[in-house]
Amino acid sequence: MLIFIIIKSITIKNSIICVINIFIFILIKSIHIKNSIICVINILIFLTIKSITLKNSIIGVTNIIILL
Repeated sequence: MLIFIIIKSITIKNSIICVINIFIFILIKSIHIKNSIICVINILIFLTIKSITLKNSIIGVTNIIILL
């Protein structure tokens, strides 16, 4: 009986640890997903700014050519 209770408590402890590990894993995963979404947004913003500056520089060059 005592051995049975000890085994039961060990399995309960193991299952609690397992659940905690799963929660930690899910948290880390969600943090990674959040970071990757932020990264993608940053890349999109960077590309938009790049294309705007490229457009502006092309307009600037054509303005200089028109002026000359």
